[in-house]
Amino acid sequence: MEWWEEYFGEAFCLTAIAMNLHAKREIDFILNKVEIPDDARILDMCCGYGRHSLELAKRGYSVLGVDYSETLINKAQSANVFEDKLQFIKGDIRNYIATEKYDLVLNLFVSIGYFSSETENIKSVETLCNAVKKGGYLVLEINNSENIQEGEEITKARHGTIIKTERWYDADSKILHSKRKVNTQDNQKEYDMNIRIYTIYEIMEMCEKYNVRYVQHYNGYTDSELAEKSTKLVVILKKD
Repeated sequence: MEWWEEYFGEAFCLTAIAMNLHAKREIDFILNKVEIPDDARILDMCCGYGRHSLELAKRGYSVLGVDYSETLINKAQSANVFEDKLQFIKGDIRNYIATEKYDLVLNLFVSIGYFSSETENIKSVETLCNAVKKGGYLVLEINNSENIQEGEEITKARHGTIIKTERWYDADSKILHSKRKVNTQDNQKEYDMNIRIYTIYEIMEMCEKYNVRYVQHYNGYTDSELAEKSTKLVVILKKD
């Protein structure tokens, strides 16, 4: 079992609730950077528990949210009050075949590079690019390879949960290693997390094979020009 298969379930939900507060701002930012029709069809790949999908459906867009985690998909569906506009399904980014092309494809919260196989990581990008219609957009959130977050971080989550994360980067393998300890009132679990870090130029090269071209990138969800100072980049691409 790979680390993400175990982590992206209840453990992730303990740490993730605070991110709900950012979903509106992040979708505001993305929609301000792309040109899509009012009746746009949107694919939210690796949607997690659906915070971005829900925000988009709230605005009237037709959205499909896909995630590997059955736990997260169930949580997303339980929050779905837009069933005429929003659907959640379980799917694997490595072999998911979209049944239609989308005006906007999202892959947020750094969901590229999770697999131990380089071939499978590249296949993930292929899946995303193939789902974009001609003239449509692909929006990725990736780690900034020029500013890798290392060291120790302690986060307080709900119900008294304490999350301690230690990160270190191996420049030779381009892998960001993390050891995360999740301490609840009842127990402690440890997760070893390993993410392949891609440069923006590697992402551009992979996407160009599918006629998906770089448009712009940003310092997280801001218009700051100091992208090298951010640990995350938001990358906008468009299909020819």
